[in-house]
Order: sequence, then structure tokens, then C-alpha cells
Amino acid sequence: MIKIKFSHLLLPLIGIWLGGNAQTVQPVQPRNALPNIFKKLQTQNDVTIAFLGGSITNHNGYRVYVTDWLKDQYPKCHINSINAGVGGTGSGLGVFRMDEDVLSKKPDMVFVEFAVNDGGVDSLTLQHSMEGIVRKIWKQNINTDIYFVYTCQITNLNDLNKGKYPHSAMVMEKVAEHYKIPSIEMGFVVANMVAAGKMDFKGSKTANTGKPYFSDDGTHPTIEFGHHIYADTIIGSLKQMVGMPSQQRKSLIPPLDEQNNEDAHNYPITDATLEGNWKILPTTDQLSKQFADKFQSIAFASDSSSKLTIKFKGTQIGFYDLLGPTSGRMKAVIDDGKPILVTRFDTYCVYTRANNFMFPVLKNGVHTLVLTPDETKIDKLKILKSRHTDAEIADTAKYDTQNVYLGKILVMGELVK
Repeated sequence: MIKIKFSHLLLPLIGIWLGGNAQTVQPVQPRNALPNIFKKLQTQNDVTIAFLGGSITNHNGYRVYVTDWLKDQYPKCHINSINAGVGGTGSGLGVFRMDEDVLSKKPDMVFVEFAVNDGGVDSLTLQHSMEGIVRKIWKQNINTDIYFVYTCQITNLNDLNKGKYPHSAMVMEKVAEHYKIPSIEMGFVVANMVAAGKMDFKGSKTANTGKPYFSDDGTHPTIEFGHHIYADTIIGSLKQMVGMPSQQRKSLIPPLDEQNNEDAHNYPITDATLEGNWKILPTTDQLSKQFADKFQSIAFASDSSSKLTIKFKGTQIGFYDLLGPTSGRMKAVIDDGKPILVTRFDTYCVYTRANNFMFPVLKNGVHTLVLTPDETKIDKLKILKSRHTDAEIADTAKYDTQNVYLGKILVMGELVK
């Protein structure tokens, strides 16, 4: 690995921001900039900054580097950095996590990073989630600054090289423009550096090309290099916005779409009615320990005689759950409708991870969901073989169990007791 002094990266990047490359769209869209955070950093003893996103945010990379830079710039202020990143999830879960993971910390600023994980989400669903995030933040405190940061993956290079935003960023820009939220497309900087021959997008330590590389897998930046590119890009934009004039927000403006997800809430799974053989994982269980930062309780069951019932008022319901080697399938019925089968096993289930799913949107009103495990056997090995070698899934016994694991109830609306 070639070692680079990262402070030197800022000079060519600033040239890009100021129009050094006419073929590159400006990465930073300041809009109304950040009207409050810099004043708070200068005048308050404590400031809380939340980083909401997926695995790129969860890694100890750009989030840590940006926080460290702010601490250096404002040594008299105690900066609380909140890691609200959850790998493999997008804004669809992010909006439901807001109350607990972000708003409970009373942030003074929130970075929002979901561009990569939302790459395959349809435009309206994505718009509703991102707008819901914004409105939930400003309903709590209109003076909380928000910054949309767009990450990239190797499949975005074609669009980025043409100066086009990838799909998810284009949708997010619609929300950013409506609320005059600053945004930064860091993919433009990454693509420009790749095109200029300054680095490879994807590489490995064993295949030395003589150039640094941004990512090991084409998506996640390397901690020692790629994340520094993101951090330096964000830091450069913050420097750009420090002295920018901006209008103080006085109230929350009307929504872009009335159907946005600002009414998204989550509840512990113990708020459901659990009958039959549903059990709560003991706190000493390995999964309970592993996911203690996400779930107060995890309910699990495997037989179809176990019934979970939830009554809610609103338009949609879903779950924040676990997928892994021992996860399986469930059957749900809403308001005596047709059964809905939901398989919670995929090609990544060689390990256990937190994930989420939502049932279809309903007419606003009071609804009842009844859910039971489905005992029909899943051909798990067939699913896994599309991604893994026989050697990687040789321990076939661990896939025999089929459980449903539920951690939280996700409701667009509220539970009815």
C-alpha cells in the first residue's frame, strides 16, 4: 500500500469544487448551508453530531475522521459523535430508527448517508423515507442542521463520469432542494481521481498496481485510504460553508409529499401479543449480546402454532429482525386478507445480521396483523450456492433450523393497545 499524506489531497479536491474540471458537476450544493452548527461549536460547551447511515457510516472511517477534525478546530467545545450507522440497511429503516438512534440524543447536526444502500429503491419510496427523516428532525428542533452526504460504488462510475447523479442521489436531491439542505456527491471526487489516474477504484493488497485503491470490494472505502477521501471531501465542504450567508429556519415548511414517512415509529417486540411457543431470547444468549445495541428483546419461534398479533392504526407495518443461518419463513395475515409469505433467508445468511422488511401499504385506519412461523422447509443450500463455494458452506447442519427472529415492530402510525 502506498502511503499518502492526506492533507495533500485537499488541494486538488478544492480545485474541483471551484471548477477546476469543467467536465465535473460541482460536488457541493450548499443551498442554505449550515446556519447553526458553526455558531454552536464556537459558543456552546457541548455539541452533539449524529451520523445516520449504513455500513459506510458504521465503519470507523469518515465519521471518525470528520469528528476528529472538528475537535481539532473547536478544542473548547466537547463534541459528542453519535454512530447511527447500521450495515446493509437504507433510509427505509433509517426513518424508523430516528426516534431512538438519533432524536433521543438531541443532535445539533445530522449527517445522512444512504446513497449506496438505497441504490435499488424505487423513487417514491426513497423520497418518502428521506423526507420523513428531515421532518422528524425538524419537528423536534428546527435549529438542527442537516447535511446529505452521497457515497458511491463502482457501478456508479459510468453515471459519475458523465457528471450525472446516480439514481438514489437524484431522488435525495429533490428532497434536499425542497428543504434547502446542503448536499455533497462525493462520488464525483472519487470518479475524477480514478479518471485522472490518481487511484484505482477497486484493488487489493496482493495485486499491487503502484497506485492506491479506494475500495477492497467496489463499495466500502478502505479505512486507511478510501475513507480519508470521503473525510477530506466533507471537511473541504465544511470549510467552504463556514462563512456562507444562510437564512435562519423559523418553521417547518409544507411537505414535498403528504404521504412521506414522518409518522414512522418503532416499538419493542414485547408490545405484541405472543401466544403459543414464542419465546424471548435470554440476555445471556449470544444473539442477544451481539444485537443488544439494537434490540431490548428478541422474540423467536419456529412452529406454526405460535401466533403473534398486533393491532395498529396507520398505513403500514413491518419488522426490524434478524437474518442468518437459522432464520426461516413466516406467514402473515392482515385484516383477514390473503396470507402473505415472507422468507427471511438469503445468499448472505452464512452469518447473522440485523435487517428489516415492510408489508404493503394499506388504507389509513385500524388494522390487525396475525403472524405465524411457516414450517415449509427452505432449500437454504441452494440459495447459498449462488454466492458461496461448497467449502464455505460445508457445515450444513447449522442451516437445519428455521426460526423467526423479531426485534422491533415498525409502524407507519401507532400501535393500538
